[in-house]
Amino acid sequence: MLFVISVENTIYAMKTLTLNTFTSSLEDIEKSQYKILSSLKDYRTEFNKNRLYPALTELTYLYSTLEELLAHKACFDLLLPNGISNKNYIKNNFIEIVDQTTIQNDYVYDLIEWALPLIQNLIDEAKIIYDFVLDNLSINQKGVSNIYDRDGYLLIPDNCSNMLNVYKFETVENYRDNKSILILNTEYLQSTKMNNLPSISWFIEMELMKKYNNGDDANCYLLQTDLDFPFIETMFPLAKVKLLNYLSD
Repeated sequence: MLFVISVENTIYAMKTLTLNTFTSSLEDIEKSQYKILSSLKDYRTEFNKNRLYPALTELTYLYSTLEELLAHKACFDLLLPNGISNKNYIKNNFIEIVDQTTIQNDYVYDLIEWALPLIQNLIDEAKIIYDFVLDNLSINQKGVSNIYDRDGYLLIPDNCSNMLNVYKFETVENYRDNKSILILNTEYLQSTKMNNLPSISWFIEMELMKKYNNGDDANCYLLQTDLDFPFIETMFPLAKVKLLNYLSD
């Protein structure tokens, strides 16, 4: 089963690397390589600061798109002798070039071949952080247990600010390309200073359930970790991955 997560409220001002970086430029290859290296340096800075999202999502999607583009080069040359333009759409809209550009020069493919291993190395670096965070996240179910109920509350600590963040969540099972996809939707509820809480159990019973669930029990999942990585860019999205893994077991 595939998992779908999203990253909310992310402040992101770095230079992004997109398909258009490779296809829209008519400059020489060395100048294009310099631009790509500059963008990759920004991504590496994000990862060096343990900020995974949305940088990892962007790079992973870009890598798969460029790989697909390169794999179908012979097909494009045969079917589209004038190049790939904004009027051309590959099957299932996998590749859409949205501005007035066309891939007509072999140097574009040379540029892709040159960049792919650099992008892959960065993705591999990010995956080390990704796996490390997941390994250092534990999940505990609090309150009632209902194997048929995949909705409830998610409690995630932000150790940088000593806050406990509370989200309401629901899961939806969908299908894409004949594969089952579990989608996790979250709604932010509140944040509470952790050192103000007598205990997590007290908080769930005396505040959370009374305030949001009319005093009734509900599924509550508490994420625990000693890591103090950035919350929005890393801890929050990977807490959702951890929850999806837990619910799918």
